Formats: sequence, structure tokens, C-alpha cells
Amino acid sequence: MTDLRISLLTYRDDQIDSERASRLVVYRYPLSNAVMKFQEWKEVLDENLSEASYPYYMSGGNLYVALTEEGDPLPVIKTRDNTTLEPERVEYSPRLNPVWLKLLLRQIGHKAGHTRGFRALGKPLLKINEWGGKNPGIEAIDIEGYVNQRSDGNTTEVKIKFSNVALRQLAPESPRTGKLWKRNKSGWLDRWFSGNDEQGVLFREISNAKGTRKQRPFIDLKTPEGLRSSRGYLIQRVIQSFVEAAQQYGFHLLPETLHLQKYPSQHKSDKHHRLRSLPVEQFEVTLVDARENVDTPIEELRDWLNELLLQEGLKVDLTLMQDQPENIEHLNLLPDQRYLVVLDQSEGTPQDPYVYTNRFSQRCAVQHIILNPYELDDETSVEQWFTMDDEGNITGVYADYFDYRFEQLKAQASFVALKLVVSIKELHFKQLLNDASAKVSEYLPQQAHLLDGLTLISDGYLFTVEHDRPVVLPFALSEPQTLEQLNALLMKHAVNCQQLMRLVVEQWPYRFGPEQDIQKDVNKFIRAQVIVLRDQDTILIQNPGNNTPLIMPDGIEQQMPVLEGRKNKFATRSWLLPAGYENSLTQDFVQSLFADSSTETQLSKLVTNLPTLCQDWQQTVHAHLVHERMAFDPLRKALNEKSTAYLGGDKKVLGMWWLVLSKLIDRPVYDPRSWLRKVPGLQGLWFDPEQGYYLVGELNNLNLALHRQPSTYRWHALRGKVNPEMLMPLLDVDFIRIGRFAGRVFPNVFIRCYQDIFSRNKKTTAKQAPVPPAAR
Repeated sequence: MTDLRISLLTYRDDQIDSERASRLVVYRYPLSNAVMKFQEWKEVLDENLSEASYPYYMSGGNLYVALTEEGDPLPVIKTRDNTTLEPERVEYSPRLNPVWLKLLLRQIGHKAGHTRGFRALGKPLLKINEWGGKNPGIEAIDIEGYVNQRSDGNTTEVKIKFSNVALRQLAPESPRTGKLWKRNKSGWLDRWFSGNDEQGVLFREISNAKGTRKQRPFIDLKTPEGLRSSRGYLIQRVIQSFVEAAQQYGFHLLPETLHLQKYPSQHKSDKHHRLRSLPVEQFEVTLVDARENVDTPIEELRDWLNELLLQEGLKVDLTLMQDQPENIEHLNLLPDQRYLVVLDQSEGTPQDPYVYTNRFSQRCAVQHIILNPYELDDETSVEQWFTMDDEGNITGVYADYFDYRFEQLKAQASFVALKLVVSIKELHFKQLLNDASAKVSEYLPQQAHLLDGLTLISDGYLFTVEHDRPVVLPFALSEPQTLEQLNALLMKHAVNCQQLMRLVVEQWPYRFGPEQDIQKDVNKFIRAQVIVLRDQDTILIQNPGNNTPLIMPDGIEQQMPVLEGRKNKFATRSWLLPAGYENSLTQDFVQSLFADSSTETQLSKLVTNLPTLCQDWQQTVHAHLVHERMAFDPLRKALNEKSTAYLGGDKKVLGMWWLVLSKLIDRPVYDPRSWLRKVPGLQGLWFDPEQGYYLVGELNNLNLALHRQPSTYRWHALRGKVNPEMLMPLLDVDFIRIGRFAGRVFPNVFIRCYQDIFSRNKKTTAKQAPVPPAAR
């Protein structure tokens, strides 16, 4: 087994050092003494406490504030009517454990974020990135902690959650409203409130849902700066600091450690046939042209897209709609055909054609594809093309956004090809849902057997297969007619809705159950759960809550000197191999470096070519001695050219050589991917059989910048046991995230497509959603 730490922290309640916990100076302000609305309290507390940055937490009508040391001045809290609240010292007791931990986390996150002030109710803000352009802004994350005691009554989980926060530079003429921030001379961010004398450049928080800024990579090993601002590196440092601070106050927090096994996946990376698992050949898709840019004829675009499909191994023919009307509202779409609407704008723009084409989603299989090079380029901030109101709604689009050339689009061919394959896959599933004669066994021949006897409840819907047809129903227990249908479908699992809910309550993995949530709004509760039922002996529930733990790979901080060693300049002579280096190149020395990561063939090839590589390296450095100082990259490129002939372009062996060189010159310059490949969970499928954790990594080779971490989920048994043989095949598919494994059990794609067909932009809840032909 392989161990991997995650960001979920635990402590035992019976092991807290209460004497050390009492050292934290905490005061309580009774908010109930002044009658104010919750939103008013948020504004008052932020304004009163942000100036001096007191860590604070609001709970149950009380405000808790932590001081750095005994004797520090207490904050003065005044209400809107100028009433001063009187604080009282709070002594530690076990019931206040959540308060203590939240205050410590906010204190640590506040220091790490280089900020003064909090974004909302005491949550710290960490700046990650900043950009200029037409709409300058700042990318940040905020930190929050959640405490939940497990059902054993003695083990408590501390979940750390990080949310994206986008700050947009405020125009001089805009009103000073909302959460405002100001960058001070040191580069730190200060909260700014109306009435402050100094204004300068201000930033306003915008809605996450409507912000189009791309998320920073999870791990970025391209440069030291990239690693320093990547989420995985930053978050791990915050958690480590939190663990150390909690230890000082008597809380022995331990990161949850997974004991992982690798699952032998059936799928391999195949960039030339990314839909190998789906029989999507020999059908026709009609293009609908809804672009603003008309410089490129749709015929020319169609021909290019067809070429890309052939390169992807798809025999799908894109055709043009005959006599397409100028007004997209007048489209005549036929129920037995598939349509691909070509856009060059984001949803929500003033020219947005989504509002017209969504009405056709229940009539036929229709999908959108955005083909705008400014939307495809990872180096471009899409936000710079839009003007937005105070709510984050797009109110205008700069004309340059649609002023692009066909050559710019062709330069993004790999991204267009991927989007095209995704669109074809979506059409495949939507046609299966819409066409009452379509059969699951024909549309999913390799996966159909996995759906026999399976039911999935997710996002407030139930999916199953009946008579070789997909069935999707809103899981609305308050609707008598729907409840009757749900009970009929659950009969094959020897359970009904009432019994299932009773199982959820009885087997809830935490001490405090969901009874109140169920009584308050059972449909809302169900929408937050993921439940899998197989035959009559297995019912599993995914760990409640949407807070997916982050992995904390060992060695990430040690990659910083590696990147600096590859980028920084050193005295050129220091790159030479030391005298007598030949004596170090023993068989045992080389084998010890690659005991777990190389094949015998690669190792043999390296040993055979080591003398030549050493000789060529010395010659390469000597050739550059005219420069007093050199970085690694020019030397690396020069040796690559020399070694191509005898290594045959074998990048794996060349990567092994850089590790040998690092040891010989005592300077880390090896390819950081050699570390990445050793981190469990990043590639392939993994599971912890004891704790029920499942990790879904990449199917493709790892890049230096990983934009997402492995999907990490935990399952609990309501009936039977958590069985990898049942769950793993549901993840081992390569068409959900095209060329990658499914992040969630793959039948969820049916529910998502159902929502896209029947609920998209119609503000339709699960309770109100209509029943599609597949479920009637």
C-alpha cells in the first residue's frame, strides 16, 4: 500500500490538552443585546474588526474574538445606533472546541494571506494572482473550517474549505458599494470602507458564479513563481501552519492518511480516438451558425471541423442546415436529427443566442460549441472583453472580442478538437434520452452491463435502467405521484423511499444526524446526497457535504529548490562535474536512484550511455565558460542536441540522467515530473479499502502544470459494504471527461444531460422538472 495525506484533519476529543487550550485569549460579545438583522451584523463586524484585524467568529448570537496576547486592547464593537457592546472573557471548555479552532485557522490564514481585514464574517483572504488589461483584477481564495464529530463520539473532523474569490478593479466613477479592497504600499490588501480618507485604486468582489477568470493550476512546476502561487503549494503551507498553531494550544490535529491501492484500469490514453468506448460512428450532425463574426464562411469552418473529427478517429459528418433563417428564433429543428450550434460568445452576453436555442432542447438533441480564439487561449483573461454591472452580469461586449481571424482559431486546433469531441459525446447521450426507441445496450455496448441492477440518486434525481431504456426522475418525495413512481423503481433493491431515508438517518457517519434537515426540506436534503444502489444487497452513500478534501503530497516544498536550480544563474564553472566523479558512478549508486520508477531496459540504456553523457556534459559546460554565470536551461538544451543521436530521443532516459547529474553536482536540476510520477493518485485509479476513499487521477501523461487535483471521494455503506469491484468500473470509463477517467460514477452523465435538456435556464427545480419520454 501507498500512503497519501489529505487536507482533512482529525483529533481525538479525549486527547486535548485543556491547560494549553486555555492560553488562547478569547472574548465573547453578546450580539443578542442589540437587535439587528444578520446582514447588518456582517457589515458592522467587518467594519469594526477589520482595521486591527482581530480574528473573529460569529455563532449562535455571540461574537467570539481572539487576542494575540493577554493585555492586548479589546476591539470596540458599536451597533448602528452607536450602542457599545460589553465583552466578557470566555474560559475554555470542550464545547467551545469549534470556536477555538475557527479562531486559530482565521489567525493563521490571515497572516498567510498578507491582508488586513476579512472578506465576510471573519474569513481570511489569500491573494494568488493579479492581472491587468482592460479589466484589471485580482484572483484570491478565502479559507473556512468546518468541524464535525464522527459517529464514534470521540473523533472530530476538521474540514478546510477554500473558495475562489475574484476582485475587479473599480472604475473611478463607480459607486463605492459592496466589499471593497485597497492595495497598500507593501502590496498587502486592506479592507476599505466608506468614510476612509485614502482611496487610491480600489477592488470590488464579484460573484464567483459569474466570474470567468480561469482557476490557477493545482500544482504548477514550470517556474518557482508558478509553484509558489499554485493552490496545492499555498494550501498545504496554510494547513501545516494551522496544525502547528493548534498544537501550541493543545489540539493534536493529524492529517487523514490514505492507504492506497492502485486499480488495474482497462483504459489507456488515446488522443487519436478519444471516444473509443462509444459507438458514435456513421451519423450526421447539422451545424447551426450563430456566430457574430461572419468573416469566415460557415462552409470553410465546416470543412475544417470535419478534418478535425477525422483526426480524432470519428466518422461523424458535419453538414450545413439548408436555408438557415437569419433569425435563430425561426429555426425548424427536427426531432430525429442532431444539431450543433456554433457560437463565438460566452453565455450571458447581450447577443446571447442560448436563450433562443434552449427552447429546442426537449424537441431534439442540440448542443452548443464556442469557437472564439479568445475563449480558447489559456493565456488570455476572457474578462477583459466584457463590461459588467455591480452584480457581475455582462452588460456589454467590446467589439474586439468578435474581431478575430480564422488563422487564430486554427492555432487553437487541439482545444477545438477536444471541444468538438465533447460536443459529439453530449449529442450521443442527449439523443439516447430524447429518442424513445434508442436502447442503452446499443448506445453503450461496453458499459451497459454495469447499469444492470444499478440505481443512482444524485443532484435530486434518480437514474436507473428499465427495459434497456434510461429512466430519470426528480427525486421529489413531497409529490405523491412522483413518490409512487420512485417506490416502484426502488422495489428491485428491496427498499422504498421511506425505508431509504430511515437507513440514511440510522447509518449517518457523523454524530449529529440529518433529522432536522429532512423535516425542514427533504427535497433540499436529497439534492445534496449521492447514493448508489446495486441489486438488493448494496446501498452506498457518498460522504455528506460538497467539501472534497485536497491531497497533500509529500515533497511538494522540496520542488522549490529544484525549480530555482533550473532557473537561477550560477557560476558557470560550478556546473562542471567534480574531480573523480567517475568513482561515484557505480552500479549500486545508479540503481538506488531508480529503484521504484524505471524498467530494466531504461536502466540498462542509461548505464550504457552514462560515460558519453558525462563527457558531453563537460564539453557543453566548457563551451559556455565565456559566460561568467549560467542558468541550467541553455546547458540542458545544448546537451539535448548532442544526446539525440545515441539516446534516440528517449526523454525518459534523459530525465534519469538529470537526476544523476543532480547528485553528482549536488544541485537539484532534475525534471520535477520525476517527483510528480511518484505521487499516488495523480495518474490512474486508486482506492483505500479500509476507509472507503476513491481517487480518480489522469489518464494522460502528467504535465508540469496540473490544472486539477485527483477527484477524491469517500463512500459509506448503508447496506452491505463498500466494494471496489462495484465502484471502480463505474469510474473506469474514458468518455465522461474525454480522454480521462470519470470524476464521478459515470451514470451521473445521464442526470446532467437530463438537467441540460429539461432544466437549463428555465429555473426548474427537481420538484418541478417534467418527466422525459425515457421515464414515462
